[in-house]
Formats: sequence, structure tokens, C-alpha cells
Amino acid sequence: MVNVFKFKIFKLFVIIFFVFNYCSNSFAQQNFLIYNMKFLPQSTYFNVSSLPNDRFYLGFPLVSSSSANVFNSGFKYKDLISQTTDGAYYDLNNVLNKLSKENFFLTDLSADLLSFGIRTKKNYFMINVTEKVDFRFGYSKQFLDLLWNGNGPTLGEKQEFNFALDLSHYREYGLYYARQINSELQAGIRLKYLYGMENISTNSNTITLLTDPTTYDVTATSDININSAGFSKVDLKNLSNYALKKNNKGWGLDLGADYRINDKIGVSASITNIGFIKWNTDVNNFKSKNPASSYTFRGFEMNQVINDSVSSTQVFNTVLDSLQKNFSLAETKDSYKVNFAPTVFLSGKYYFDEFIYAGLALQSRKFDSKYRTTASASFNFRLKEFFDFGIAYSIGRKSYGNLGVGISYSFGNANLYLLTDNIFGAINYKNTKFLSGRVGVNFGFGKYFINNDKDDDLITDKDDACPHNFGPPETNGCPDTDGDKIIDIEDDCPKEPGVKSLNGCPDRDSDGIMDKYDDCPDIAGEVQFKGCPDRDHDGIMDLDDKCPLDFGTKELKGCPDKDGDGLGDGEDLCPDKKGSATNKGCPDDTDGDGVYDDEDKCPEVLGEKENKGCPNEDSDKDGVFDKEDECVYTPGSAQNNGCPLLTTEDLEIINSASEKLSFFDNSTEINPSSFVFLENLANWMNNNTYANLSLSSHTDNEGPEVGRIQISKERAESVKQFLINKNVSPLKINYEYFGSSKPIADNNTVEGRKRNNRIEFKIKFK
Repeated sequence: MVNVFKFKIFKLFVIIFFVFNYCSNSFAQQNFLIYNMKFLPQSTYFNVSSLPNDRFYLGFPLVSSSSANVFNSGFKYKDLISQTTDGAYYDLNNVLNKLSKENFFLTDLSADLLSFGIRTKKNYFMINVTEKVDFRFGYSKQFLDLLWNGNGPTLGEKQEFNFALDLSHYREYGLYYARQINSELQAGIRLKYLYGMENISTNSNTITLLTDPTTYDVTATSDININSAGFSKVDLKNLSNYALKKNNKGWGLDLGADYRINDKIGVSASITNIGFIKWNTDVNNFKSKNPASSYTFRGFEMNQVINDSVSSTQVFNTVLDSLQKNFSLAETKDSYKVNFAPTVFLSGKYYFDEFIYAGLALQSRKFDSKYRTTASASFNFRLKEFFDFGIAYSIGRKSYGNLGVGISYSFGNANLYLLTDNIFGAINYKNTKFLSGRVGVNFGFGKYFINNDKDDDLITDKDDACPHNFGPPETNGCPDTDGDKIIDIEDDCPKEPGVKSLNGCPDRDSDGIMDKYDDCPDIAGEVQFKGCPDRDHDGIMDLDDKCPLDFGTKELKGCPDKDGDGLGDGEDLCPDKKGSATNKGCPDDTDGDGVYDDEDKCPEVLGEKENKGCPNEDSDKDGVFDKEDECVYTPGSAQNNGCPLLTTEDLEIINSASEKLSFFDNSTEINPSSFVFLENLANWMNNNTYANLSLSSHTDNEGPEVGRIQISKERAESVKQFLINKNVSPLKINYEYFGSSKPIADNNTVEGRKRNNRIEFKIKFK
């Protein structure tokens, strides 16, 4: 039985891996300092709305801008190297304790080969050619733990080793444009053509390992998908083929905007690195042939080797054959596309003036299907247009001690700058996870509005009515704090938007009375009432008017009295007819029957109180007066408004005739099974002289509606004719027909359609 493996060669590999990991120490570009140093042309690479001040800027190859950013999420140098009295040694167990379940390191290198920019009054144009190398690698703690400590500590546990790799070397050709849209807003865009040199990337790379705790059998699976392009022998005699003629092409886009909320506060946002490269040259794809397969190594019998029944070479070759069968890779030459991971910047600034400002910023970038976010606080100032200084403190994934410092110094037409987002990393590299640096020399010619625009509002001092105070062009450079188009020095209310007729003070209800003197500032009113309204114009303001929408009298506190009886219309039961106060404004009893005219249904005819002032007439002598009798000539019941009450037997006859009525399918012919019920109804009608019958015919929705209406009509006529044939007077029968327009059930079911094919019966009395 095979012992748990643990080989020193693996430990040597792990040591080399960790050293390389530290030296490649990276977390994506932070670039908070360059983002905030708005006077440098390179700030446009990240703050994609910046308008540098040079009228013309020129950058030379490798001189104008070179940068490097590296970050490691797993450990620091001091975690790897330990000191004892016997000397230094690699402490890999300590490193493993520092690692997370998933770790990554990244490196970003860039250098401008050519760049130049031009500034006009409100526009900035820039072209850049930049060489870039981006390296991203993600790895699991379990993989390194296995290599260093073997599989003994993880017996019975399934180990997953996931890898993520992306190395890209490419050249960016960028065209940048930014514009000062107005005094508050500026925006920018960079379009990029991307020329790919080399790439290696993974789509999925997962290896699992499980060691049986009893038999020590080792079971492995793998799913590998790796793409590479551009890796070929370079012909030194024809470097142009390498530098310019590879068929790896792509496009990119950067966007940004900056908005000044007021003189002190501004916000900005940028999204960079949107894009992709399609890799077509020298492509190699490696993918597992059997990603779902697994292989179990169960060892071999040592006595077979000792007895020469099986040679060690045979055993080794058997294992190799099994590994080759289960874990072999298929190689293809298919083109592939790699999308870049966009970086998002969000920033807010507080301006002490246009040359001194503090800010807070967030940067988020996607790696290995997750967004990694870094935060920063910064402070920048400019001294006499030749010296810029910036400082920024940032925190990211397990990296908290990042203090960035940047300086820019101008002499003549040259501008030298040096930036790092983590100065402690340069001073004490053993105790940091993040290193960064950017250096360059720019050459600028002519400063735009620097020497002759003291308040930096893009209006030269000679044309600026307020040269020492920032203001928009619309007000000739003078500040207008409340934005009401009235400059502060002429505004009696500079912090509240107002109107010119009131010297800049607000009048929310537009009644010509400024709010501070208006007792009703949100409702237009009258001067005589200190801005409060009198909507009915009766000389009584609404606050004191009991009827503010109706013209009234002072005696009735603003309420009207149309009939002039001294009682306000709101309390007058007869507002249009003069009455007496004792009768609530209504007239007296005209016919003298003891019922006031407003309640008398027969006000000019002597009647009875119990009949609401009308005479007591009862034509059918059923005790229900004609005025309230719905069946005047048919004796009935008071509880049914003077109409006869139908008995249970009556209702059974009528309802049965309706419910049992049926026709042959799609026919107007009555089914004979319905005859007996219709005959019962006919006999009942003949025995009830004052009863009339109303038929209402309906169908389902099968077939054209015109045909359904016709069938509906003919069925109603068939029923009427049947009853007439049974001696029912045709004058006592009327009908109406509707087709399928009034269903009572779902026409999508057989039962529903059956219910919808119906004729409803209703009895009415004369």
C-alpha cells in the first residue's frame, strides 16, 4: 500500500513560487494620485473629463510616462522570510497561514511611446500611443498547501485547485476629447484602437484531488482550458512584422464626467478600460479531452517488483498511460476574444479654491468574476503654477498602509513628475503588499488662462467683471450663488433664487410680494392682505372667509345669500327661493296641507301627510298608493312595491323553463325535452292575466359574431312562437338578443359554452 506522498521537490517549487509571487506583488492599478492631479496630461488616462492647462503638450517615447503597479493579496515579504540566530530561512508555513482561500496577484506596466495634446477655450484634444502589459494570476491556498505539506493533513477531504491567468501585452492608440460644457459640467471620451502582441489566458482551470483515509488511494480530476496567442520566434531582422503586422486587433473606450455642484463641492466619475482584443495570430488552445473523467491511483504490490514478476518500468509506464488517457489535452488553433476588466472611479472633492482641494474616491475593478474595490482620501495643492503636490491614503483588499505621494515641478517648458500610491512600499518593501510608481517628463507650451485668469473660471481677467471670484460666462465671470441669473453683488438674497423685479429675492407664489414680507408665501395673494388671497374677491381674505370660493357679504362672514332671505346659502335648504328662518330658508306650506313645500310632492294640491302631501289614490285597491305602486292596475303587496309576490311554485315553473330549455347544436330548433317545461310556463302565463314575459337570448363565442347574433334572435323567436301556439297572447311576450357579448362562464371549456347558450326569463306585471 502506498504511503502518503510528500516530496522535497514540491517544497522547492513552492519556495520559488512564493518568491516570484512576492516580486510580482500586485492589486490592480490604484492611480488615485494621478486621477486627482488635473494639471498633468496623464490624468486624462483615469479622470476621463480632465482638461489640462497647456495650450500644447508633447510627450516623447518612454520619457513622458512610465508606470508600474503591483499588488499581492496573500502575504508580505516578511511573512516569507524569517530570521533566527542561525540565519534567514523560508517560512512557508507562516505564509500559508496568511493566505485566504482564494488569492491573486496582478501587475500593470505601461509606457507612452508618443503623446500630444491641444487645449482651446473649452476643449481638449489628445492622442497617445501606449505600450501596456497586464498580468493577472489567481490561485488557491489548497494547492500550495498540498505542494508544501503533502496530502496527509487532508485525508478524506476533497481538494479543489482553481487557477485564473491572464497575461496581455498590447499597444493602445488613443484619441481623447474633453469639453467644458458649462460652468458646472465637463465631460470626456477616449476611443482606443488596440494592437495585441502576446496573450495567455484561462477560461476554466480546475483540478481536484481526494485521498482515501483508509486505503490512501488518490483520485484526481481535471478541467483545463488555456488559450495563448502571439508567442512565436521574433525575427530580429524584421521587427516590423512583430511590432505592426500581427492580426490581433481590438477596440476600447473610456468615459468620464465632472460636475461642480457649487463653488466648493464637485463630483466626478470615470469608467476606463472598456474593450476587447480578438487574438488571431499564432493561436494555441489547450482543452481537456475528458473534463468529466477521473483517475484513481491505488499503488502497486512491492513483492511483485522484488520477485521480478513486474518491473518498476512497467509499473511507471502503466501509471503514465492511465494519466495520458484520462488527462490528455486537445490542441487547436481557434481564434478567441479576451474582454478587458473595466475600472470605475467615483470621486468627490471639496475646493478651498481652484488650486487647493481635498477629495474622497472609490475605485472598483473586476477580476476573477469579482469586483475588487479600493478607497482613498486625498489632498492636492498647486503653488505659483510651477509646483504641484498631492497626497492620498488608500485601503484595499487586506492592504491598509498605502500612503501615496506625488510631486510635479515645472521649469521652462518642461514638467517633471514623480508619483507613487504607496510610498511606504518603496521605503519598507518587506512590510507591504502594494508597490506603485509613475514617472515622466512633459513638455508644455503656453498656459491657458493660468496667468490671466485669477479665479480660473475660463474668462480672462480683462473680460471678467469679477476677476477674483469664480463665475460663469453667462454673468460675465461674476458669481451667482443661487443660480437665478442675478449676480451676488446685485442680489439682495444671494443664497436664494429670486426674481429680478425684487432684486433677486424669492417670490414663490409670484404675487409681487417677496417671501420674507408675505404672510402666505406659497399662495398668490393681495397687497392689502400682506400677500394672502381673497379668491372670491368679496373684500374678505380667505383666512377670515367662511365661504372663500363664493362671493358673499360681511354680515354672513363672506358667505352668499342668493335669495336674500338673510340665511346663508350654506345653511339655506332652499337657497334659490326666499323662505323663512324658522323653515331653514324654505317657503311656507303653499297648499296648506301641513307639509312644507320643500318636502311636499304635491305642493299645490291638498294631500295627506302620510302620502308626502299628495292625495291618497289607489287604483287597484291593494293598499299601495298609485304614486308608489309599480303595478298600478294589478293588486299586489306593499313589500313588493305594489306588485304581486311570486310563490315558490311560480318561481319553480319560471326557472325550470329557463334552465331546462335547450336547442339542437348550432340550431334554432327547440329540443323536445324542453317542451314540458315551456308548456308549464304557458299555462302559468294564461292563468296570470297581468303577467308579462321578457326573453333575453345569448350564445357562446364559437363562429362569427354575426351568425351568433342571428341564432340568438331566431332562438328567442322560436320560444315566443311556441308559447303563442300554447294560447299565450303575443302582446304579453317581448324579447331581446345579444349573441356572445354577455357570457356568464368561460367559453374555453365545454361546460362554460353550454352555460353561455341560454335564454333568460323575467316576469313583469302591468
